[in-house]
Amino acid sequence: MALMLALGDTVLKLLYPRVDPEVMRACRIYLRIVTLSFPANAIYNAGAALYRSMGKTRTTMIVSMAMNLINVFGNAIGVFVLRAGAAGVAWPTTISWCFAAVVMTFLCFNQENEVCFHGQNLLRTDHEMAGRILHIAVPNAAEP
Repeated sequence: MALMLALGDTVLKLLYPRVDPEVMRACRIYLRIVTLSFPANAIYNAGAALYRSMGKTRTTMIVSMAMNLINVFGNAIGVFVLRAGAAGVAWPTTISWCFAAVVMTFLCFNQENEVCFHGQNLLRTDHEMAGRILHIAVPNAAEP
């Protein structure tokens, strides 16, 4: 998120060097707003992956549907009612991802799950487990 906030304008210029200035202005607005929700998107995806790994795909589908409905209706309001342009579609995306992150986080604290969050363990790091995960994840990420 920090990198995209710092380098977003440069990335847009590299991707779209000949775009109309007004379109580029809208792109910058959209990118800056949506970039703020990257952490929420990551939290949602982590929670959804945890739920899918437990075979609770119905739950993730329902949360995803709610998230997308918030986005679609928010876009309609932002564009047709508020006439907010790029911000009118960026804010509903950001809000919908934050909503989904909060819901998935709340669901992951459910003690009835096979795997769940425990408040006292949230800030504790298991270095051995992290090393085993990175041993698999880093080479996998480097594959073309």
